[in-house]
Amino acid sequence: MSSKSEWKFNINKHIKYHFKKPCLNSLCWNITSNSCCRLYLLLSKFVGVCLNNTEIYNKKTFHNAVSERNGRGLITVANHTSRLDDPLVWNLIGWRNFKLSTWRWSTAAEDVCFKSKAESCMMAIGKVLPVTRGEGVFQRSMDFCVNEIVEGRWVHIFPEGKINLDQKPMRLKWGVGRLIAEPNITPMVLLIHHTGFETVFPNDGRPLFPRLGKKTSIYISDMLDLTTDVQKMKDLMKTPEEMRQRLTDIIEEEMATLKLKAEQFHEQCFGQMHSSISQAISPTNQNQMDFSKCEAGDKAGGQMDSSISGNDDNASYPEERNILNIENDENSANDNGVKKEFEKKQSQ
Repeated sequence: MSSKSEWKFNINKHIKYHFKKPCLNSLCWNITSNSCCRLYLLLSKFVGVCLNNTEIYNKKTFHNAVSERNGRGLITVANHTSRLDDPLVWNLIGWRNFKLSTWRWSTAAEDVCFKSKAESCMMAIGKVLPVTRGEGVFQRSMDFCVNEIVEGRWVHIFPEGKINLDQKPMRLKWGVGRLIAEPNITPMVLLIHHTGFETVFPNDGRPLFPRLGKKTSIYISDMLDLTTDVQKMKDLMKTPEEMRQRLTDIIEEEMATLKLKAEQFHEQCFGQMHSSISQAISPTNQNQMDFSKCEAGDKAGGQMDSSISGNDDNASYPEERNILNIENDENSANDNGVKKEFEKKQSQ
């Protein structure tokens, strides 16, 4: 039995789908999972579009990333502010873009989302894997995600590892670094920052039902291609741990920048600053961007980065990143030593 079949059918041990025996054949799995994922998508659109007001920036880039990657894996990374960020964030997906074979695999905390037979069942057929806190980056669910990326599929993660109630910068989990570093072909990375989801599903312990008339926004980054960064670290013979750490740092820095842009976008769309982070944006930063066309859909969409097609010459990611910190620190230390010795001779 292949590793994928094992994850789908040996659910007592891994996904905790809690049947006494594996009882889903391929046809049954496809029917139930397809129905469940479409239900999630329907509910996300009903809550996000019909009951509330959601604006989306760079939607076209997301659709291109999902459907036109030429076999490369895709990792989407999002902030985590409410109990139902997934599936609410997927109201940006059009029905024409939905295919079960290309629909994302995601992860969720085992002690929160897999507590009962019913919850585990819904998570499993909704293509959500359990992550056990404290077991690190090499647990079975992460192995499965790496395999999916190697096969050119889409994995979505919340690297903050928990709901960020204060919405302040957090140290991201290194699992995202592993997902980028380990595949033989570096996957594309797309960052998503949503604002206002915690007003739709408040984190107050009350039953999960959506509030009405709330203003939310979804800001999607340009495509990130970290192939050059990964290759440079390999050339410098960095250890896997160093690579995971540095790649996680890159995503953390990019997410912090995206957060400011997303909040500016939210303010210009709705004429109000998001309450929890209004002081984080300086007057200088507020004037840096123009979102005069803040319409949901393709009007605000950007073009797909040329690196998706394999052409790295015109890629939009920065050519030079701070991945050579260790080497530079060593050189700097040597230079300082020479300088001090020279000054000592002059004083004598």
